[in-house]
Amino acid sequence: MIQWRSIQHGDEAAIVAVFIASVHQVARRDYPPEQLAAWAPETGIDPVAWCAPLFQDDSLVAVSAGRIVGFANMTQAGYLDRVYVAPTHQGQGIASHLVDVLEQHARNRGVHRITVAASHTALAFFKVHGYQVVRANIVQRDGVRIGNTIMAKVI
Repeated sequence: MIQWRSIQHGDEAAIVAVFIASVHQVARRDYPPEQLAAWAPETGIDPVAWCAPLFQDDSLVAVSAGRIVGFANMTQAGYLDRVYVAPTHQGQGIASHLVDVLEQHARNRGVHRITVAASHTALAFFKVHGYQVVRANIVQRDGVRIGNTIMAKVI
């Protein structure tokens, strides 16, 4: 059974572990190793620093058997920044629930448009959830160019 809650201090290491595992095990079908390494370095991430923005945003975690298995955050302005689910828990509706709840919170704050920079891996997920392609996008991490897609949804 999945439990849902807001992020808490002390969650940082588990959240970063979910992020790294998700990128390297799930996104590897859509990105080459050098892009995965730049996107989610397997060493050297300071969990407290990496998670600091999550405490400023509307951030939720999914917990199963006492372990964080997914997380997502949205800025107050409606930018859906990070949505990651552990590889062992893919396809169980966790990301859908996290996004649905964050969208409802945004509606309650008076936000009318959500944006996201969707990875190639997440593109179909966001299309199914009503997001429309705005444009192709390139981000640069440690000198490596990584493609994604800017998408938006009116709520």
